[in-house]
Amino acid sequence: MELERRSTFVRGSYTLLKKGENQINYILLNLIKSFSQKGIVFAVSSGRSYREMRYIMRDTDDIYYVCSDGAAIVFNENVIFEKNIEEFALKRMIGKKNIIFHSVDYAYYDDADEEVVNLLKEKYGENARKIKDTNNLERIIKISKYGAGYIETPPFSYEVYKDKDWCEWINNNAGKGKATEFIQKCLDISIRETAAFGDNYNDVGMFQRAADKYVMDCAPPSVKMIANHRVSDIEKELNNILKG
Repeated sequence: MELERRSTFVRGSYTLLKKGENQINYILLNLIKSFSQKGIVFAVSSGRSYREMRYIMRDTDDIYYVCSDGAAIVFNENVIFEKNIEEFALKRMIGKKNIIFHSVDYAYYDDADEEVVNLLKEKYGENARKIKDTNNLERIIKISKYGAGYIETPPFSYEVYKDKDWCEWINNNAGKGKATEFIQKCLDISIRETAAFGDNYNDVGMFQRAADKYVMDCAPPSVKMIANHRVSDIEKELNNILKG
């Protein structure tokens, strides 16, 4: 595949992390720097918070951080794209047990168990803060709930993630696909010049904005069907692409 100067690589953090790792290894880090040195835009895209992504990437600068499943983009500590949860939706969710409101820099809670607050701080590296004034809850890009059990979807939002512990929602007009499109338009990058790497359902919108779709072997079968490239060794694949 011929690499063009304006190619962009968008990928999820689970794709970059190996089993047992909580930070990207230095081999991958140096590969990412090699892309930047060739004038190739690199974006890391994840459902994780911005601060957690910065830690995983060892505070690497000069790449685009697409956080909270595409609800915001941060470049060199500047928020350049942000799709906030509607105020009406926030008010509907305030006061409900173990609901967390995420901005780019903070995770706010109103009525959360100590276990949940500790998880936010110690496991996810969030700047967790108790809400002091619900009227000043601003620039929220994601709402999450800890614990099993049904809860209504916040208005004007959709579910982007769910497992036995967490359920997460973002603005209807957000998503990895919308964030990828924003970067492409800003930098005049075409779909033909874009490659995307991913491993799960929340990467589908991103794949739709890329001509070359690299899907990890661990991905669900329906996600693999989207791909035109299957990946078992991420380091080997990046090296091959750099060599052209």
